[in-house]
Amino acid sequence: MAAVELLGDRESEEVRLGGLYGLQRVMQDSHRDQPTVINVVSTFVRAHNPRPEPGAKPRPLPKHINAPLPSDTTAALAVLTHRDSRHDGGVRVVTLHNTALSFAQLPKANLTFADLTNADLTNAHLSDANLTDARLFGTILDRANLHEANLTRAFLLDAHLNFAYLKHANLTGAVLTSAELYNVSMKQAIVDGADLGFADLRTAIMDHVNLTRADLTCARLNGAYLETAIVKKNQLMLAEIDATTALPAHLASDPELKKKAASGAKPARCS
Repeated sequence: MAAVELLGDRESEEVRLGGLYGLQRVMQDSHRDQPTVINVVSTFVRAHNPRPEPGAKPRPLPKHINAPLPSDTTAALAVLTHRDSRHDGGVRVVTLHNTALSFAQLPKANLTFADLTNADLTNAHLSDANLTDARLFGTILDRANLHEANLTRAFLLDAHLNFAYLKHANLTGAVLTSAELYNVSMKQAIVDGADLGFADLRTAIMDHVNLTRADLTCARLNGAYLETAIVKKNQLMLAEIDATTALPAHLASDPELKKKAASGAKPARCS
């Protein structure tokens, strides 16, 4: 209770830091209290970093990229993302939905089962982060660094990943339906069983990506780089391609695909 009271201090960031470190110690000493502590700290982050309502003035960008968020928020995120998830109690404890966390530094963060619905993580550093089974519905991850991140079964419906860096990322079973992946870098990413239906992949770089088990129905592949990707003709027939789509050599010469690319027409079901 003393730690929670410190966390609620409105005047001093240092006092709030003391509260966070106190709660972290409670969590380490009493595993059964971990879900409660994580819930309290998640609430703290949501209260101090709400995502602005549509039309509201955005938070000023940080002057120094190495210190993008207040120190108490940074400390709170460290408590949340470096916990021992074996003591989560089988519940989705990290709930950071509708938060503004642009430029957050979260390499190797443990965000398994986290709820980041509608959070703004623009330019966030999430390399090697574990986002297995995370809820990322409508989450903004534009220009985020997701190098080697684990997004297995992550729910990314309507998420924004424009210009994101996903080299070697694991998207096995991820749901990316209607997601924005404009100009995304996905070199050697794993997309086994991923749902990319209706996703915007224009000018995406899919260098050495095996797409054979991904759903590309109505995916926009205009200008996408697929020359070294492994993909099937029937997948491309269901997707949107045009003359700017760089296809593998054996498919680029296929008469049906050449005709489809030249017309640039959408498949009937995608209109």
